[in-house]
Amino acid sequence: MDGNSQHINDVNMVKFSEQDPFIELSIEEKKELLEIMRQRKIDKQRTPLQNIQIRPQAPITRASLPKWNGKAEEFSFYMRRLMARIEREWEPYVDQGSICLDMIDSLPDHKRPRIAAWLEDNVENYCWRNLAEHFREQFEDKEERQAASKYVSRMEQSHNQLFLDFLKDSEYRMAPCREAFTPLAKSMQFKASLNSRLRRALVGLDLPPLENNSEWVKKVTKVAIELEGLKDYRPVYSEFTTTNLGVSKGGVNVPVEKQSRLDADGDVIMGESNALLSAIKSLVLNRENGVVGSKGKTKGGSVREKAVVEKPRAPVLIKS
Repeated sequence: MDGNSQHINDVNMVKFSEQDPFIELSIEEKKELLEIMRQRKIDKQRTPLQNIQIRPQAPITRASLPKWNGKAEEFSFYMRRLMARIEREWEPYVDQGSICLDMIDSLPDHKRPRIAAWLEDNVENYCWRNLAEHFREQFEDKEERQAASKYVSRMEQSHNQLFLDFLKDSEYRMAPCREAFTPLAKSMQFKASLNSRLRRALVGLDLPPLENNSEWVKKVTKVAIELEGLKDYRPVYSEFTTTNLGVSKGGVNVPVEKQSRLDADGDVIMGESNALLSAIKSLVLNRENGVVGSKGKTKGGSVREKAVVEKPRAPVLIKS
């Protein structure tokens, strides 16, 4: 074979190897390659959801619901925590019936029987939001809410009190009132309760509308901080740094209960006005009975002396 023939054969072998890249593979290697290709074809035929491995949901601890200690003044705070926890962590994963049962378990033992009727009436249609509203109807102290509302209406920022301290105190007192203080009502209450120095500093300023309570409070806070930064605003050892209680801003004064004083015999000690009225009444009665004259003097001695005079004498016994 001459050189040209050898060259032609080499060229043909190169072309053939380029056309068949598996020519140098063994039979076992070709089988493995075919298996890989078959598996890739199966994977392509699957849907994207079939390729995703779904992990089981993490178990939710039922004891994570907040519990109420039975105190009326803490019920509002308990309900806010309960609602937030259920909305964020429970509602998407737990059925309504289980949520309702765990809500009942969060109550004190002596309060749970008051929910028995609701549980029986709604056995076919549990709804945790309806149960939460039933909680409020059963356990919310309406008188406590009314008292808190009246207390807030009397609050006033004292002369040297920092606005942020007054704001925190007011927010704490407003908490039991729930919807009684809308954003507009809160802004109006704050505005009417500011001390005279801060109120004068706000005159002429472009404040946000009262309906936007958050922005209104931010603006007033900024002005208050600048005002309170002055040296003469809160001198050392200054007094009147806590919230005052004044007249109700709602136009209703809270009546102050007065305890009656008793003497040694257990009788009520009359005040000056009551004692004067009692003396006048006694004088009029004595005058009508003829005991007292027109000038206030007694006629014929005291009542006791007159009774003695008018008393009939005992019969005289004569010895025979």
